[in-house]
Amino acid sequence: MRVGLLAAVLVLATAAPARADLARANANFEKGTRLYQVGEYAKALEEFKAGYVEEADPSFLYNVAQCYRQLGNFKEAVASYRRFLSLAPDTPLRGEVERKIRESEEQLRNHKAAEPAPSTAPPAAVAPAPAKWEVDERAGRSRWPIWLGGALTLAAAGSAVAVGVSTNRRFDDLRDTCGQKPAGCTDAEIDEILTRSRIVNVLWGVAGAAALATGIAAYASTREAGVRVSLRF
Repeated sequence: MRVGLLAAVLVLATAAPARADLARANANFEKGTRLYQVGEYAKALEEFKAGYVEEADPSFLYNVAQCYRQLGNFKEAVASYRRFLSLAPDTPLRGEVERKIRESEEQLRNHKAAEPAPSTAPPAAVAPAPAKWEVDERAGRSRWPIWLGGALTLAAAGSAVAVGVSTNRRFDDLRDTCGQKPAGCTDAEIDEILTRSRIVNVLWGVAGAAALATGIAAYASTREAGVRVSLRF
């Protein structure tokens, strides 16, 4: 599986600076991740930049590069990818990051960007911190079953309520008409009420099954997100 989250495999030796504000860095990471997942890449970019200011972890630079790439700013994306590699030279995912650099540079050539290509000179040597915060660029793509299940639940429940109200009204009409006659209601009229009642039961069953499936999907998605965040060194 191609992994956008580098924390599980990126092993660096040096600890973060003692003065780093880990609480703020974590808060920036969490908020940036949520913004990234809903496509708010510009806002996510600011959170990841702020997180890097609080703790100079190179994985924040990877997130910054991802945001720039999503925003179409390929020049800054390339620069951020290169800064990330300069601070994490031993990452096993170097090949993946270099591929993204090549793709971003190709985009620059295709768009004939007026700005000069980003410098390839690495920044001054900085002791790298442990990789902790990186966003899976595919995060949020697997959430469509949740939205689909929720929509199906609402649709089935709404239909059940509507048909149920209609059935009750029809029952009241028959009770006030043929129900007061000695001959009573016809078999067709009685079958109509029974058929409508069965439809209501089926719709409620569908709504319940959809709600259960949606809950399972939401739990699985939350668990997966928790695993992604917890894979830190």
